[in-house]
Amino acid sequence: MIPEIFCFPLGLNDWGGNGKFNWRFAKMFMLPALTTVSAGIPTKANVAEMREMGLQWFNNFAIFQGKGSEGILKGLQSNSYHQRGQSDGASLDELTLSESGNPDRFAWAFRKFQKPENFTFHTWITGTPVPANANAFSAVINAGSGHGRLLQEIYKHPQPTIGETDLYWQNTRQCAVNARKILGEEAFRSNYSIILGLFTETPSISLNIYPQVDYKYFQEMQIRSLAMDKEFDGLSGIGFWGIHHATEESVRWGFALLKHYAIEGKRDWLCEQYGFTFIPGLLKNPDFTGGLDHWSANDLVHSGSFEGFGSKIQYRYAAPRGVGDNFAVFSRSADAFGELSQTMRGLEPGKVYSMSFVAADHQDLQNNNFAPRRLPLRFTLDGAVILKSTRVIDRHKPAGEKSQNVRLNTHKVIFRADSAEVRVIFDNRQAAPGEETVLNNICVTPYFFQKEKVL
Repeated sequence: MIPEIFCFPLGLNDWGGNGKFNWRFAKMFMLPALTTVSAGIPTKANVAEMREMGLQWFNNFAIFQGKGSEGILKGLQSNSYHQRGQSDGASLDELTLSESGNPDRFAWAFRKFQKPENFTFHTWITGTPVPANANAFSAVINAGSGHGRLLQEIYKHPQPTIGETDLYWQNTRQCAVNARKILGEEAFRSNYSIILGLFTETPSISLNIYPQVDYKYFQEMQIRSLAMDKEFDGLSGIGFWGIHHATEESVRWGFALLKHYAIEGKRDWLCEQYGFTFIPGLLKNPDFTGGLDHWSANDLVHSGSFEGFGSKIQYRYAAPRGVGDNFAVFSRSADAFGELSQTMRGLEPGKVYSMSFVAADHQDLQNNNFAPRRLPLRFTLDGAVILKSTRVIDRHKPAGEKSQNVRLNTHKVIFRADSAEVRVIFDNRQAAPGEETVLNNICVTPYFFQKEKVL
């Protein structure tokens, strides 16, 4: 069991929050054991309700790195830590351990800073701790009479196979081993917390970079490791960052996992209860890495690619070069349209599944045009009942001349399978002659569906 649970942020921008503190959504996912929320600008009534629930509310502020010791100090002094209400503390964002000399510059400034009384400061840290960081860690922990916490940011994405993913996670184990050696046992158990990434929304920012992988399984791999592996024994806290960039399913599943491992202290795999596997294999070649292999296509559909389509346009976070860059291209003539299909296999009749995919205009992509609109790409599911279907048109205007201006349509579909095989068919019959539309990132997984509430 893990003693404290943090959420950074919670309720900000959740499903249309428009940058305001969305307390209604926040409460939907609150756990009784949650201790700290850092998000948005809550009202006095929100704060009062948090206090009644036993929660703390922290503001989040920039450290002003890269400006030298005096610059960091000036930045700390210029912040009014109560300007958004009577918060219980502040989380400082962020201390980059890998930047030469930066931890010591921060330590000097933080010790010089005249801190408000009875006010707690936590500090986000990125990178693997090394002994040279001890000075900065001491400054963080001693702030607020020894209650300052190191919030280790661990934002991992899965690898193509479960073996590669487990090996990739070894770096996180090493972070904890190093931190324990540097801090000592008491401080590790009181002041060192790990914050996982929960951002899974395309094209906002997403750790769900491989559509063939069920990200829910990877979520459990991480939390299960933190709760059970010896390297994390005594870990003082766990949390999420990026709930405002997460799908509703990953939020509900993430909190179900926290309840299962960190609160109830259970040891069995929750994925096994719901039949979730690392690679469901329901749809073959969902990202068109193999061209149109496993797909049936007419003459008006061909494969294509664009460098950075996955990482820079869909914002698949830290995706290796080339991931997400391949797609299917639908063309339209005066008297014919493109059609692409595949039969999904291995579904359970009566079970609920989710399907998501993205589309973009091919000419906009090639010419870097900003023209957000509803794209003429349709889908049908033969052998399933659609329970919910949404399309999000990204209208965000990028900043800067070098920005990628093309905008995506992101589709999300919840369906119930009527048979073990469901045929998905994409077409562009509504397109104008000469119009071209691209499709990729088709993710089909069992849906985390519960009639009862998670919490």
